[in-house]
Amino acid sequence: MGFDTIIAAIVTLALILAVAYVFASSSFSLMELSTVEYKKAVHKAMEILSTRIDITNITYYSTTVPPKVVADIKNCGETRFDNFSYFDVFLYGNASGYTGTYYPTIAGTNFYLVNEITNPGIFDPHETARVEVLLDTSLPNGTYVLVVCTPNGVCSSGEFSVGG
Repeated sequence: MGFDTIIAAIVTLALILAVAYVFASSSFSLMELSTVEYKKAVHKAMEILSTRIDITNITYYSTTVPPKVVADIKNCGETRFDNFSYFDVFLYGNASGYTGTYYPTIAGTNFYLVNEITNPGIFDPHETARVEVLLDTSLPNGTYVLVVCTPNGVCSSGEFSVGG
């Protein structure tokens, strides 16, 4: 065995060890990243499972300027919400004189807490909030559905009628 064979064997062994190290460290990093993302997904799923809101009352005011729909929302779950700007509100219905589903134009929404138990300014479990849905025009006679969704995608809906 010559000196060049020994050097070639050492270089080959070093190359094999370097490739094995890169493979092992990449596998460890991938496994660690996967574990962190899995924990985030489980946490998000648990948050969604513990979220529940119910619309307890809906009233339509046609004589106010602008006309508005006011609804009370009860936090029946275990999730706290500190920012109402991430809530979504939808309104649609079957209006007389319109074919298909009627979607009124929402000019704005106002949320505020009406029954605070703890933590001022935070929508805690067992508390009630009120949403005012301001409309561009009065609603035609018909049946409407108001949908309110939390930031994590849990929604509640309620139905109300306008006119005869």
